[in-house]
Amino acid sequence: RFSAEEARDCLRNRHILFMGDSVTRYQYLALAAMLNTGSFLPRHGTQPTQGGKKSAEAEEPRPHLCMPAGWGSWKEHYLQSSEFFGGKEMCQCWRPEGLAFFKEHVENRFFHDAEINTSVSYIQVFGTLPVHGYLPV
Repeated sequence: RFSAEEARDCLRNRHILFMGDSVTRYQYLALAAMLNTGSFLPRHGTQPTQGGKKSAEAEEPRPHLCMPAGWGSWKEHYLQSSEFFGGKEMCQCWRPEGLAFFKEHVENRFFHDAEINTSVSYIQVFGTLPVHGYLPV
């Protein structure tokens, strides 16, 4: 198993693209979080504070980055999970609440760590819905 630092070194100057469903989203979020913080996320429970840095001040625990249900709504999950990356992620994300998402939604995420020149992208592919969005240059 690679350490987080070894993985960062192996991925230096690379662009990784994930295309798929929610399981693929979780793989994207876990990899981007590891690149962002230099450590792996816990498997369960809460996540580190914004930007992956632990604050000296006591903060409310935040739902796990890879568990959208803990955020209360998809909009909140998109906003807060993107905020976690401290400006390194662009989220082209929109989803109606409830079952309407089966007809239309978009979730494309783009993470870039300039320090190691590594980009990770996630394009959601869901059933027969068309793929939307663009890759930032």
